[in-house]
Formats: sequence, structure tokens, C-alpha cells
Amino acid sequence: MVYTIAPLSLNTFMVLFYLILMLRQNTLMTAIGLGTMVLNIILSAIISGKRVHIERVRQRDSAKLDSETVTGIEMI
Repeated sequence: MVYTIAPLSLNTFMVLFYLILMLRQNTLMTAIGLGTMVLNIILSAIISGKRVHIERVRQRDSAKLDSETVTGIEMI
């Protein structure tokens, strides 16, 4: 638990620290950066869901192929 909480809290602190620094420098660039980050998170979630679906279909098809192969061999 220590190995997950400590890095998470440190990363959270660093993100907030850099956010404050960025806001003090240029608000428009900070907004663009945050928008890009949100878009990246949304696209990553969508792509991850599609990859999971594709992997499940691949495993299903592989199981069907293995089953048909065994059935074919048993017929001989």
C-alpha cells in the first residue's frame, strides 16, 4: 500500500505544483495544455475499450479454431 500511496501523492503534488506555475506564466497556454490532456484521456479510454473488445473477439475466434482443429483431428 505504501508503494501505491506515496508515488500517487507525490505525483498529485507535482501536477498541482506545475499547474500553479503554468497558470502564473500563461493562462491561455495552460488552458490549451489542460484541454489537450483531457482529450488525450478521453481518447485513451475509447481506444482501450476497443482494444479490449478486439482481444476478446480474437480469443473467442482462436478458441473456435482450436476446437474445430481438435474435432477434425479426432475424425481421422
